[in-house]
Amino acid sequence: MVFQVQSFSNKYIDATVQFGDLSDYWRFTGIYGEPEVGQQGRTWELLSRLSSQSARPWLSARDFNEILQRSEKEGGLPRPPWQMQNFRLALQNAGLHGGGLALLREKTMVIQVQYFSNTYIDATVQFGDLLDYWRFTGIYGEPEVGQRGRTWGYCLGFPLNLLVPSFLLGTLMRF
Repeated sequence: MVFQVQSFSNKYIDATVQFGDLSDYWRFTGIYGEPEVGQQGRTWELLSRLSSQSARPWLSARDFNEILQRSEKEGGLPRPPWQMQNFRLALQNAGLHGGGLALLREKTMVIQVQYFSNTYIDATVQFGDLLDYWRFTGIYGEPEVGQRGRTWGYCLGFPLNLLVPSFLLGTLMRF
């Protein structure tokens, strides 16, 4: 498997993932959404821009700092309906569907969730040849001392080649 970073910022990493036949690939994007409600439009614009860059199958693992429905909210004030609706529209416009921690755009991509909670997902992802799959694990952890909010960690469980621009080597990026 080859995982090649296409673009990135402190809010996202967009990459292509290739198995075996290198002419057949799909996209993986990890996104950290704007935590401030007034700035969430930036995240929705990013989704729109990323979605227009390729029609390839797309898997997005995320912490958008937003919820799709009230049942996802734990504690604090209830989310206004318009705020969740804006999020649903942004996903719809990007062609992404699903829920929880992973969203996808492609019917030939199969995500089989082994375990899911509001803080953890363990799944296998299959694309094209269903004999070829990889494992995806996402963990939503408590913040380190001095940090605001929680953080997501992702793990791809498959032998892979990670191709990144040379100026990124040694750079720590958090999502």
